[in-house]
Amino acid sequence: MVATRAGVGRATVYRHWPSLLDLRLAALEAGMPPLPPVPEELRAASGNDPRAEFIYRLNVLAERWGDEQSGAVLAAVLGGSRTTKVCAASGSHC
Repeated sequence: MVATRAGVGRATVYRHWPSLLDLRLAALEAGMPPLPPVPEELRAASGNDPRAEFIYRLNVLAERWGDEQSGAVLAAVLGGSRTTKVCAASGSHC
């Protein structure tokens, strides 16, 4: 479907993005501004705990979910993960 909408062959799409997940991640990166750095105060307060950074980034994504463009990109990428599993189970490239 992506290749058809872009007016190119499937091989062209797979040359740039070897998997559907790679394509979705590229769309996510292109459609949303980068995540802000973790505040130094949070790093210091958590003792550089990676879980605190992960939770911070999830909160930023949750806030962006309400933004029309970012929310649409997140929904498309996250919603596609279920489709990917179905495609993989069927042996299809979808």
